[in-house]
Amino acid sequence: MDIAPDLIVGRSDEAARLVTRGQEIHAWFTKRGAVDPCVPAETFAILDDRADQEPCLHRLVLTSIQCGLTAADADRAIALLLP
Repeated sequence: MDIAPDLIVGRSDEAARLVTRGQEIHAWFTKRGAVDPCVPAETFAILDDRADQEPCLHRLVLTSIQCGLTAADADRAIALLLP
């Protein structure tokens, strides 16, 4: 478990709005030597209440800001993490 890098530091407000969480996650994997971290074979899950996860959208468990993590969300995350 970790936190993706903040790619908006030092950017204008307009440029910062163009950076997605998925790009930040991709940068985190790339920094650690992953060739293509968001290919379907990778084993990781993203739990977030924002859907801007491209190019890693297929690994997203979209949670609700009102409800938080539900049992169904947890089941989906577990399924993503099991080989």
